[in-house]
Amino acid sequence: MKNALKNTVAACATVLIALASQNISAKNVDLPMTSPSSTTSTLLYIGTYTGKGSEGIYRFRLDNATAKLHPEGLAAKVSNPSFLALAPDQKHLYCINEIENFHEKRSGAATSFSVDHGSGELKQIDQAVSGGTGGCYISVTPDGKAVLVANYGSGSVALLPISGIGGLEEPTSVAQHEGSSVVAKRQSAPHAHCIRPDPSGRFAVAVDLGIDQIIAYRLATDSQTMDTSAPIVNKTTAGAGPRHIAFHPNGKLAFVSNELNSTITAYEWSSENGTLTEIVSTSTLPANFDQANYPAEVLVHPSGRFVYLSNRGHNSVAVFEVDPETGEMTTAGHEPTRGDHPRGMSLSPSGEFLIVANQDTGSLVVYRINQDTGMPEFADQYEGINRPTGIQFL
Repeated sequence: MKNALKNTVAACATVLIALASQNISAKNVDLPMTSPSSTTSTLLYIGTYTGKGSEGIYRFRLDNATAKLHPEGLAAKVSNPSFLALAPDQKHLYCINEIENFHEKRSGAATSFSVDHGSGELKQIDQAVSGGTGGCYISVTPDGKAVLVANYGSGSVALLPISGIGGLEEPTSVAQHEGSSVVAKRQSAPHAHCIRPDPSGRFAVAVDLGIDQIIAYRLATDSQTMDTSAPIVNKTTAGAGPRHIAFHPNGKLAFVSNELNSTITAYEWSSENGTLTEIVSTSTLPANFDQANYPAEVLVHPSGRFVYLSNRGHNSVAVFEVDPETGEMTTAGHEPTRGDHPRGMSLSPSGEFLIVANQDTGSLVVYRINQDTGMPEFADQYEGINRPTGIQFL
């Protein structure tokens, strides 16, 4: 009798173990996909406008094989990190904080972080005033010794030296722009929208939407100051509202997105004297589109053959084929962004992928770039990030 009871218990235990194994297997099937390893993926950071569900900079991994984005959560809690920039050695990340007051001062701010390449973790190092209000853009000099910031609200640009450990010092150079232009609602005062070094590292080139000017400031050889006493002023078409500038890999061409008249302009750039000579200006829209539209980001493909521009309103990526010798552009087509208000976008370092941030619909869209035609081909869409803006690949 005892042996029969033992056999029954053993049989029941065997069944329970088998059922448990089946349940575990079933649960494993339903588990969400884990992030790809760092050897098969690319790490990237997304800046946002905070509040209304967003807390700062978010971290994602892009699976290079499947072109899918895998969210890894909040990378840094910080206010309105609307634009991001990476140091040349990729050890530090910088953001502009698009705010009006910082530490009881009427100013925006800039923040620096150290980057852990294994985990992607960001650790805040320092913050400093941006030299004006409503900061909207940040970039790093080619030698990694300073950041350049543009302040839309006050219409000023500034240079902040970087300390040896990635810290930020107070601005050593601040240029306050002056003037206005012809579009009363948007150009009654200066609005610096972008500043970045030219490829040679000789100039800081500032784009001001409010006064229709692109202003070059000569950088000191140690990048610790920029000469604000002798700016080189390049005038654009009245009412164009230049927003962002991107340089060609050859260092001789530049492309500017014009927010107020929906055009893109190609320029010949002189790294000797800081001048821009217009080559051609063309519409960023199809001929049959007549609604409001505001171009935002402009990017040059690493091959130098294609230029990309985000259209807010038409909600598309405009693609242009470029002659690297002459700078002439041909419209290759328009790809929908599948969301509203594509403010920021970024090309992967290899030029294989393009990611677009739709600010108003809270989505990130991944495209593979056709290397022959330059056209973005839809691959994946991630929804659930609030008010995404700047994108920075690691």
